[in-house]
Amino acid sequence: TYLPKLPANTIVYCDPPYFSKSEKLYQNHYTPDDHKKISRLIQDNIEKFWVVSYDNNPAILDYYNKRKKFTYSIQYNASKTYIGSEVFIFSDDLKIPSKSSLKFINNSLESIIK
Repeated sequence: TYLPKLPANTIVYCDPPYFSKSEKLYQNHYTPDDHKKISRLIQDNIEKFWVVSYDNNPAILDYYNKRKKFTYSIQYNASKTYIGSEVFIFSDDLKIPSKSSLKFINNSLESIIK
């Protein structure tokens, strides 16, 4: 693995496949157990700072229930346009900024879920 060779101040960004509706989006989709295994791998093995982004789903929130996180609304434009909800999850020691230049993120930073 390349992670141990990265500088100490590295942030590892993980963007796993969507949890909800994955069977409609991907030919070979992950099962809930696959997502749980990914959550354990990230939380137990990445010794750098990390950030995970996911579609907002109760199972994902449960898998990362002890981590700092916030949800935000985002517009999707796949087969149809609609507003969805996503979540950013953070490693314990990562310092999260209190403000963002992106309004939809800035509003969410004010109410980080711990």
